[in-house]
This record gives sequence, structure tokens and C-alpha cells, in this order.
Amino acid sequence: MGRPLRIEYPGAFYHVTSRGNERRAIFLTQKNDGRMIGSLESATERYGAQIHCFCLMSNHYHLLPIIVAFSCLVLLMACAKIAPDAVKLEVDYNWTKANVCSVFSPEIKVLGIPPTTKQLKVTLTDLNFVTYPHGGGTVNYGGSNIIPAGALNDYQGPCPPSDTTHQYSIRVDAIDASGVIRGFGEKTKPCCQ
Repeated sequence: MGRPLRIEYPGAFYHVTSRGNERRAIFLTQKNDGRMIGSLESATERYGAQIHCFCLMSNHYHLLPIIVAFSCLVLLMACAKIAPDAVKLEVDYNWTKANVCSVFSPEIKVLGIPPTTKQLKVTLTDLNFVTYPHGGGTVNYGGSNIIPAGALNDYQGPCPPSDTTHQYSIRVDAIDASGVIRGFGEKTKPCCQ
């Protein structure tokens, strides 16, 4: 059984740790350390987070983030394997009535996809309620810069409370055959009222 969800409060400190399977090393070289630090730096810039301190050991790490307006889980997911030469993707989409409060995803246009891409991973985030699981999905990349409407298999569309508008971000990661993110981009748009 998994542990209960962490209760998070804006302005609070949290001790976050992760260890390699069977206590095996996860940081083998200084280059690995540098990638983790780079991932933390980009994640903190992207989410406006603050890392009070951190410690990277050969087989685990400790972080002490200050929660601003995001989840610890969001920060850790942002530290996934990202290539040091990852490119910036241009992402665009438009909400239609079919996408609101439904499981039917919008058509998503992605420019700048690296040629080594095998999959495009899409994540929808409500920036007013980042812990709500909107999901997204992963599609195989066959050379088209369009992810067709309805293609995402784990998508729960925007559905803010009545008479309100929330900001929604669609992030696209271009992933190669070894699972490394070779490109990423996102677009934020308001929805709905």
C-alpha cells in the first residue's frame, strides 16, 4: 500500500528524499550530479519554487523545498531525465466546447520536434489547482507536428467551477527511445466561463 498523500501548505518546508533501487548508486559521476542540479534549476524557474537546501549522495538525495503555489510531486516530476541539449518546443492549441469538462483532448500543434523523438508526452495542468489530476497521455511520434483531437488516452479536460476562469497549461515532452526528454514546451491559456 502506498503512503497517504502529503498535506501541503504554501510557505511550508518539506523534506523530500529518494533512493536508488536496492540502495544502488544513482549519481555515478559529477556529470550526473550536474544534470540533477540543472533539472532542479529549470524546475524551480518553471514553477517559481524555492529550494532551501539539497544534498546529493551517491545512492540518494535530499531536498528541502519551500512550497509556493505548486506540489512537491510536480517539482519531482519536473526533474525527470532531461537531455542537457534539450530543445524548446513551440506548443499551441485552442479550447472547443468538446474539450471542456470532457475526456476529449484538443488538437495540439507542436513545432521544433527533434528527429530522435519516438513519443510525445502531454500533460494538462490547472495552474489554479495544480494537484488536480487532469492527466494527458502519450502518443507515438510518426513525423507529424499535430497531435490529433481526442488522441490522449488519460485526459480529463478543463472544468473549473461555474462562473470562474482558470489558467491551464499543456506541456509536451519529446521523448527518445531511451526515455530521455529531448525537447519540451508548454502553452498556457485560460478556460472557461
